[in-house]
Parts: sequence; structure tokens; C-alpha cells
Amino acid sequence: MAREEGRDEEAAVYLRQGIAADQGQRELAGEWKKRSMLAWIEINHSRFADARRILSAAPLPAEAPARARYGKAFYQGVLANRVGDYRSALKELRLAADLAERVGDSAFRWNAEQLLANSYQSVGRSQEAADLFQRLRADPHPENPCDLGSLLINQAWSWQLAHEGGEETGDPIPVLQAAQENNRHCRPEEQLTAGLNLVLAYQQSGRWSEAGRALEKVRPLASEASLSQRLWWLDMEGRGAISQGQPAQALRLYSELSEVAEHSLSMDGGFRAAVGRANARLALGDRAAAIADLATADHLIDEQTWLIPADEGRDTFLAHREAATRLYLELLLKDGQRQRAFTLARRARSRLLRQLVMRDRLAQLTPAQQQQWDDALSKYWDLRQAVDRQAAEEWQIPEDRRQRAGEDRSAKLAEARKNLDAAMAAFGAPEDQGEGSLSPPRPGEVILAYHPLPQGWVGFAAHSGGIEVTRFKLLPGALARIRPSMSQEDLARVLLAPFRAVLARSGRVRILSYGPLQSVDFHALPLGAEPLLAHHAVTYSLDLGSRPSTAAPAPPVALLVADPEGNLPAAHQEADAVGAAIRAWGQGWSLKTLEGPAAGAKAVYPELSGAVLFHFAGHGNFAGFAGWDSALRLAAGSRLTLSDLLALPRAPSWVVLSACDSGHSSEQAPGEGVGLAQAFLLAGSQGVIAATQTVDDRKTRDLIGELYRGWQPGADLASQLQRAQLASRKRDPASVWKSFRLLEP
Repeated sequence: MAREEGRDEEAAVYLRQGIAADQGQRELAGEWKKRSMLAWIEINHSRFADARRILSAAPLPAEAPARARYGKAFYQGVLANRVGDYRSALKELRLAADLAERVGDSAFRWNAEQLLANSYQSVGRSQEAADLFQRLRADPHPENPCDLGSLLINQAWSWQLAHEGGEETGDPIPVLQAAQENNRHCRPEEQLTAGLNLVLAYQQSGRWSEAGRALEKVRPLASEASLSQRLWWLDMEGRGAISQGQPAQALRLYSELSEVAEHSLSMDGGFRAAVGRANARLALGDRAAAIADLATADHLIDEQTWLIPADEGRDTFLAHREAATRLYLELLLKDGQRQRAFTLARRARSRLLRQLVMRDRLAQLTPAQQQQWDDALSKYWDLRQAVDRQAAEEWQIPEDRRQRAGEDRSAKLAEARKNLDAAMAAFGAPEDQGEGSLSPPRPGEVILAYHPLPQGWVGFAAHSGGIEVTRFKLLPGALARIRPSMSQEDLARVLLAPFRAVLARSGRVRILSYGPLQSVDFHALPLGAEPLLAHHAVTYSLDLGSRPSTAAPAPPVALLVADPEGNLPAAHQEADAVGAAIRAWGQGWSLKTLEGPAAGAKAVYPELSGAVLFHFAGHGNFAGFAGWDSALRLAAGSRLTLSDLLALPRAPSWVVLSACDSGHSSEQAPGEGVGLAQAFLLAGSQGVIAATQTVDDRKTRDLIGELYRGWQPGADLASQLQRAQLASRKRDPASVWKSFRLLEP
């Protein structure tokens, strides 16, 4: 009764008494039902550390009732989602849905899978979220029509987010019309949510007159709008004004949006205001001012990247930041600002990678770090909710007090943000990604970078004498694995040929590819009669910026792991050749070899942090969304996962992964993707040689044997890999020389 009447603190007292009584009777199911309710109250009040203690205080035995295990998994998923630990959220919510399926409780499964779909949205997996929402609609619906309305809105929102990111999706308009009809008797805020989403859907499809009528239809609900809804309202009015040829009116609306966002410290609102102002100023013919607005938006992208777990609007941010970056890049190029455009392209391509690593670190915090993060986040959300309520009621405050109220809100939120920054610093603060942190071309080196524009692509060739620029288009299906529409010669013509003169004066090339171009073996593209590699040492860079170096262990240790699963005879022969080369190095080098059944995860992982060189000859696989389930396969079914690598206290300086797909990364991810080789670099390695596709172990043995005949750590790995690849190609043009790359941070 206390919960139904909104008396949460009183309800919490009763629940704690009930938990104690259940513990006395060893009534596990009843105890966990109450723990779940109590954790939900604490989460809703942003007391995340208290919720975590409630859920972890009583370990559940394996024989515990499935409903108790469901409650623990579900609310741990809820908590993880709220604090930004999306990897844990996805894991726990999948478990909860599976447990609900086992006990045949469709309502429990429906709740778990809807929150799972919301978590997909939070990590930018909008299409997967939409597919799950579609399946939930086909299941028995909850009795409460408002819950069904919420499901419909979420499904449509997934499509809208995907549309903002340039994807083709289902039509959200019929779904939102059904939600609006379904929500007629729900709370005003829920009615307004359905109505505003419908306005945006009309705008996205270019049906501007219908969007205007839909906005007028929900105008009577404006006084009920939350802060987030007020921000969206102004954005949609601004979009409408631009479409109607009223850029000056749009500029006024976006200036108001900027002011409201600034007073409430809404980074998402500030970002959309900056992009909206840029579009309005472009319509007014003021390109310089539009560039300044997009610079503001870009700064907010960087800032929000690191505060995504603590801020609203992260889904929208993920979806359309890419469009803003492309527009910014286009305007800089039109304005002749090549250096700024090149720097922007470099920072933008590695942003998602840094963000994904941030999320993964949240799943690996120590208990002390987790406590600090929970406390900082609780304070932030507690203040944020109070400030949002205050801002939503601002129209009731006398005008002479509004400025003071705004200053008070800003001061409170700034303090909360400082707490978040301190918590982040405990497990790796974001590095400066300004121009000064990006390494310039070395003497004799050319940096080739590529980035999509609103229409087509741009390529950069940066060298000691300046920056060359080319524009090009990729035909549909250009990079398809089966029957691509562009040959290797066609790709070389658009990607390399425009920079032929610059390349002729260099001996080294650093590749900064992007998204679908990750699959292109630049070193194997023809430049004249020979591949690029014939005259250039080629490296592929994550472009993570300068990082402090980690002292290598002394004396140096090489860790050699070979054929853990016992089904690659050539891997043993490769290990013999590599081991012989290492033993001949001298200079204090020692060799630790783990082969076959001895190469399990428990044996391999502890040795990695003490190794200067790690050589792996075995099976690898690229799997999971954006590569996050990739692993090196070890003995007895154990694995060395991508997350294991990111959690290394110290990574080997040099890594050679003689394994299939160990250098593969997602081609669908914006910018630079992640895989096993990338994980080593993120953990601190200086260079990783890895294969980007499936490779034959015998041919790989020959290439790697050739590499070790001329290289040892300290020598130039790029030139030695170049030598080995060319020698392998000369002996057998069909060898695996194309499949291996040297990746650097």
C-alpha cells in the first residue's frame, strides 16, 4: 500500500522487516521477491550503491528457485543499465529472460526482454532493439494498455534512431499512431511522448505539413512536458522552421534550446542546439558561423562520449553524431581548412573505440572503484532529477528570480559532474584528443586517412610538406566479399592513385581506414605494376594518440603459445622455428613455451603481463557485436577473450598472432572497430602482427618463419614484415602474405 501511494521510504522499512523475517524462516523465494522490490526503490531514487548491496548481500545457491534467480538477474540488469555498465546489463537481462522462459512466465520474460531491447538502444544497436520489440508485440501483451503503449513507442524509437544514423528501417509512423491511440487514457507525459515521437517521424520522412499538424495536436499538453521533452519540442520546431524557409526563426528557436540546455547542463540538448544552429546559419549563408557551431557540437560529442552513462539522450547521440561530423568535415573542406579537417577525421574515427573501451572498463571495476562510481553517479542523478523538476517548473518562477535559479542549478550540476570526473579518473580518465595528441607524419612517411562525407568520401595524404585531399565515391557493393562491384584495380584508382606523387617520395605508409574500408588490404593494392608493399613499409594505426610508455620487464621474456587445441601440426613446426630464433637473440632473453594441453587460460593469462613478446600459434575467432566476443582459443575449451586482454595490468610490448581473424575488426562500426589485435594495443602493446581473415596454418608457418629470420624486438618491425611478405609472395603469389598486417596504436 505504501508503494502504491508513493511512500517509498516507508515501503522500504516494511520490505527490510520482511526480508529479516524471511531469512529467519529460510524462505528464499519470499526474501528475493522483497529484495527485488527494495532494490527497485533504491534504483529509482538513484541510490545505486545501496541497490548493489541489497542484490549482492545474499548469494543464491544453485538450487534456489528460478523466480528468485530471475529477480536477482533482472534487477542486476536494471542497475547495470542505469550506471552505464551495458556489458553486464546485457548479460544479466539475457539470463533473466532465459530463466523466465524456463518457468513459463511470459510476463517476466516480456519485462526482461523489453529492458534488454532498451539496453540494445543504449549501445547503438537500434536495429536489434527494433527486431526484439517486434517479437514482443507478437507475444501476449500486458493487461495495462500504457505498458503496451510504451512498447510501441520504444519499437518506433529504435527505428527513428537507426534512421538518424542513416540506416534503412521500418516505418515508425503506423506504430506511433497506434501508440498515440493506445495512450489516450495514460498519463499526460506518456501521451506527449507518443505525440512528439510522431512529429519527429513525420519530419524524418519529409512530411512537414503533417508534422506541423501533429505538433499542434499535442500543444495542449505542453505544460506537462518534462525537461527532455521541452528540449525535443524546441528542436522539432526549429527543424520545421528550416523546412519552411524560415532560417531566422529557426535560429531563434535553437538559441532558446541552447539556453535551456545550458541552464540544465544537458549535453544532448546542447549538441542538438549547436547542430540546429549550424543548419539555420547555412540556410542564411553564414558558413563561418555554421563551422563554429559544429565545432561546439564536436566538443560536446567528445565530452558526452565519456559521460554517456550519466547523461540523457545517449541513444540519439550515438545515432546522429556521425551526420554532424560529416557535415562539419564537409564545411571545413569547402572553407579550405585542410589541417582542421584532417584532425577532425582522425579524432572522429577513434572516438567509438575509446567509448566502447570505457564501457568495458565499467564491467571490470574493483569493489572500491565500483563504490566510488556508484556514489558519484547517485549524487549526479539525485541532483539531476531535482534540477530537471525545477527547470520544468521554471515558467512559474517570477522573471526576476529565473536567472538566479538557473545559476543555482548550473552550480549544483557542475559539482556533480566533477564527482563523476573524479570517479572516472580512478579507472582511466579520458585522454586529450586534441591535435597535439595525434602523432604527425614521421620523416619519409605518408599518413593516408579516409572518412565519409554527407555525399561520398574524402581521402587525406598527410606528409612533412603538407596535406593532399581527394574526394571519391564507392559503388554499391564495392567491398562485398562475394562478387564485389569494384576490383582491386578500381579501389587502387580511387584510394591510392590520387596520391601517387606523394607516395613516390616516401618509403613508409600509415593507414587510417574507416568503417567498411577496414576490409581493404591497402598494402596489397596495386600501385603501377606492383602492390603498394613492394616499395613501402605499411602499418595500420588505431590513432589513439600519444600514451605514456610502460616499462618492459627485465630481463626480457618471450611467451610462446602453440597449438593449444592439438589440431594444428604446422603450428608446432612454427613454434620450433620461432623458439630457435628467440634462443639465438641473446641479450638476456628467456623463453617460456606453453604447448598443447599445457596452454590453458589459467596457465597463459598470468604469464602475459610479464612478457615483452607474446607469440600465439593457434585458432582465433572474430565474433559478437562489434567483435566483443572474439577470443584466442586455448586448451581444454578455455579462451583468452577480448575483455581479458583489456583487463591486463600490463600488455606485452610486441605481439604476433598467428591465428585466423585475429586482426579482424567490425566493418559496420563507425570509424575504427575492435578485435583481438586492437585489444592488445588498447591494453598498451606497441605493435601487433595479426591476420584479418582465415589463413592456412602451413602457409602461415612459412611467412612467420621468414619474419623471425630477420627480426627481433628493437628492430623495425614494419620493414621486417614487409621483407617477409615480399619473400613469401615471390615464392608463392597465392600465399597468405596479403592476410597479415602490422597494427600500431
